[in-house]
Amino acid sequence: TFTMTNTSTATPTGTWYTNTPTLTITPTPLPVAKILLTRNLVNLSKSEKVIINIPEKYFGLDGKIWIYTRNGRLVKEMSIKLDYKIEWDGTNSSGHKVGSGIYIIRIKAQDIKEILKVVIIK
Repeated sequence: TFTMTNTSTATPTGTWYTNTPTLTITPTPLPVAKILLTRNLVNLSKSEKVIINIPEKYFGLDGKIWIYTRNGRLVKEMSIKLDYKIEWDGTNSSGHKVGSGIYIIRIKAQDIKEILKVVIIK
């Protein structure tokens, strides 16, 4: 942003005006790299998987993922090294396919804390 401010100086013959440029810099916030789902609706009967896209700046970090039912029951916990995408095949910790419903995915790695929602249908 560039703004002009007027300053005046009194002289014996009158008032003399000058324009003194003042530069005001307004920082532009950088876009936040977000962890996103490829799809929010996944059909397990078509062998689709939940795919979580990870921004490049987080590649290689040790992370944890927790998957919960919408009622807060833990379905699965995964310890992973973050990569460009993470897949969840829709199974619980026993290896059985989960039922249709809304699931909450919680991701944590260093300063990352993200919560995503996905709908599973069969």
